[in-house]
Amino acid sequence: MRDDACESIQTLTPGILERAWAMDAMAEGTGTSEDIRVSIDAARRGEPYNCRDQIFKRFYEEQLVSRFNESPKGEAG
Repeated sequence: MRDDACESIQTLTPGILERAWAMDAMAEGTGTSEDIRVSIDAARRGEPYNCRDQIFKRFYEEQLVSRFNESPKGEAG
């Protein structure tokens, strides 16, 4: 599962995840100025995603929740 998530994130356009997360927060009404800053910074991201940073950690956790939504984490997430 981790290897699949690692392969998947590396195919994404740099910055797309951060922008999507910020837009989701804004749409939910929970967005902050920090979300806006992250979204702007993401638009400038040039380096591809890797499987070692915090972006990957969040992406991987979201993949787990979506695949195993019956688990306690999925129910809470």
